[in-house]
Amino acid sequence: MASYLSTQRGKPLLKYLNYYYIVHYAKKDIEYWRCRLRPCSGRLKIQNEIVTVTTAHNGHELTAIDHEVVKCDHELRNITPNAEIWHPSTIVSEVLQKLSLESRPSMSSDIALRNRLQRIKRKRYPESIPKTREEIDIPEHLKLDFRGKKKNEKENKKIM
Repeated sequence: MASYLSTQRGKPLLKYLNYYYIVHYAKKDIEYWRCRLRPCSGRLKIQNEIVTVTTAHNGHELTAIDHEVVKCDHELRNITPNAEIWHPSTIVSEVLQKLSLESRPSMSSDIALRNRLQRIKRKRYPESIPKTREEIDIPEHLKLDFRGKKKNEKENKKIM
């Protein structure tokens, strides 16, 4: 049974017979996939939802640790869209707590994972940058002068 995940960069990742494949290329209604590990020559094709292994793997076997790391990595990426309020370090610590002690050394460092989450968050939730002065939202308490009086708009335009 084939199942789909996504890579670190959001590309499709296929798990089939305990191996992971990434898209190599596609022609018309046929998708060609290659083994995720280099220089393995493992290949398969999918045509009309029928999976056919075209080239065998070069004798490498994925361990349970490898599967756990890929699953954890996939979970980290998929938890981000719902986590606008959470801090990346909170997300990373929650996901890493689910990892076994044997799998932990195989994961990226905490700093690298937090940075990756920050990049994903910036990409999915870009901050709106004002294009004109009128779009800038200045809080009321900052619109006061040094005497505590509110400045009028004419004085603000002279300053700018």
